[in-house]
Amino acid sequence: MLLTRMFATELGHRGLRCNAVCPGLVVTEMTKDDMTPSFDAFYRPKIPMRRYSAPEEQARVVLFLASDDASFVNGATIDVDGGQLSGFWYAPSSRHRPTKRSPGGAISAGQRAGAGTAAASTDPPVHEGRLDDLDRRIIGHLQQDGRRPYREIGRALGVSEGTIRWRVRRLLDSQALRIVAIADPFRLGYRVLAFVLISVESGRTPRSSTPSSTSRR
Repeated sequence: MLLTRMFATELGHRGLRCNAVCPGLVVTEMTKDDMTPSFDAFYRPKIPMRRYSAPEEQARVVLFLASDDASFVNGATIDVDGGQLSGFWYAPSSRHRPTKRSPGGAISAGQRAGAGTAAASTDPPVHEGRLDDLDRRIIGHLQQDGRRPYREIGRALGVSEGTIRWRVRRLLDSQALRIVAIADPFRLGYRVLAFVLISVESGRTPRSSTPSSTSRR
């Protein structure tokens, strides 16, 4: 995605557009043999549309981006995955594990460790895309700065640090939230970005094309 945005920025003034298509699970001659019943039972529930993509559905998006109808679309990344990467739909049975309680009904100290406060452990699990207002406000703060201390977020939202810590862990465990680091290679001191294109033909040894590179002026 970074490479797509870089090309869009560097080459847009020349009338060249660069966009990316990110396909989901596509049924093809190559993949259909791997889609066993166990594979299907695991992956299909994670796709909101509850089915896999046909190659034609991917091709139509590519044709759109290459057409004049997308003449002002540049630097975009389009997920054609039926919503799989939306982050809010998943199979609860494979992800969420109910909290174990002691015979007296209280949450054990080991389970409470890292949650911050015992009261926070009573929050309902995140599943099937349901987020409350506090979840969304926490996500908003982390979108601005994924390293923002929980204490600062809690102070801004009027709740305890432990509540924020528990909520974030709950969002991460349910895949409703992902915190990643995306580095800008030019800010890291790399002045040249090089890439290699590989062409593969059935029955033949792969060969690489002549490496090319681009640099920021």
